[in-house]
Amino acid sequence: MLLICADVLGLALFSRPLYGVVELTEQTIVPIVFLQLAHALRRNRLTRADFLLRRSCATSPSSRGCSMSCS
Repeated sequence: MLLICADVLGLALFSRPLYGVVELTEQTIVPIVFLQLAHALRRNRLTRADFLLRRSCATSPSSRGCSMSCS
């Protein structure tokens, strides 16, 4: 995050970004997401899109999404 802030400030103040920050950010997004997913699975703390389940239950109560609790 510090590199991204320095890159933005360098671009705004000196019209020169830090080279490699964009590539470094792109390369680290995938490992971060997969590590967060592994951590969430290990802790049984996955998030789910409740708004989609509620919308599904409201439009069609006999849909498969309503086998879960829709409140």
